[in-house]
Amino acid sequence: MSTAASKLQSEPTSRPSNALAEFCSSLEERPGLAILDFAPVNQGTISFVTNYGHKLYAEDFLHQLDQCFGVETLNQLGIEPGPDLLEHHANPLLASRFFASALNFTDESFDGALVWDSLEYLAPPLLEQAVEKLHRILRPGAYLLALFHADSPFDSRAEPAGASSSYRIQDGRTLMMTPRPYREFAQVFNNRMLERMFQDFGSVKFFLTRNNLREVIVRK
Repeated sequence: MSTAASKLQSEPTSRPSNALAEFCSSLEERPGLAILDFAPVNQGTISFVTNYGHKLYAEDFLHQLDQCFGVETLNQLGIEPGPDLLEHHANPLLASRFFASALNFTDESFDGALVWDSLEYLAPPLLEQAVEKLHRILRPGAYLLALFHADSPFDSRAEPAGASSSYRIQDGRTLMMTPRPYREFAQVFNNRMLERMFQDFGSVKFFLTRNNLREVIVRK
């Protein structure tokens, strides 16, 4: 790949988001909300949320995942990494270490969560534990925004399996996406699987998009 092509692929792009618009409408309901962001600290997203009179708590979820289940950590613990790092998500010891830092908040701490595509990279039972913790730390009526890549092998517009981006809010209806290095999906979800995943929540709403990124709004 040429240097110019590589640079083009790494540059941010924007996309309209109806799910984001609905999430942002929940920010107008009352002041002083606490919002959890699964992305690294980003001044644009912070400014957008705080301009509503709310607080944003950034938790770089995927970085924490890499810190706990990465090759270096596994070697330090005397665990053979093997060819498939996702298999270690089922290790109770590693899961316990992971959740000692990730999502380690008191019950009903947040009024909303920007989860982005983070849940796609968790293999069961780590995924189930993460969703249970999300349910626990969100207050009744809280909104959760999540993104999932659809399995569309025959769609020429579909991104390759493992395509990944970091996300930030550009405005109340627009997401800014910056490509990240390849990361293997733990699994690809259809609507029924997502409904089962969030079955303990009050409602799950899907938004159709023109590419293979499925937008989901979950309300507790």
